[in-house]
Amino acid sequence: MSNEIWTAFIYGIFALAAIGWLAGAFLARSPKAGFALLGYTLVVPTVGAMLMGAFWLLTVLWAEAG
Repeated sequence: MSNEIWTAFIYGIFALAAIGWLAGAFLARSPKAGFALLGYTLVVPTVGAMLMGAFWLLTVLWAEAG
């Protein structure tokens, strides 16, 4: 893959990490500690993995098309 795609991939990782951190911080503000723990351990990593997989697929398809 070209350098531009790798750069976009790395920026995507940082963006997903920031989104996950913010989502976890908002969930931790919830008065229900169990919900915050569930958010940290299940929801945020699952959503992050799905977004990362979709982003990876799009970058690969973009590289193949170009």
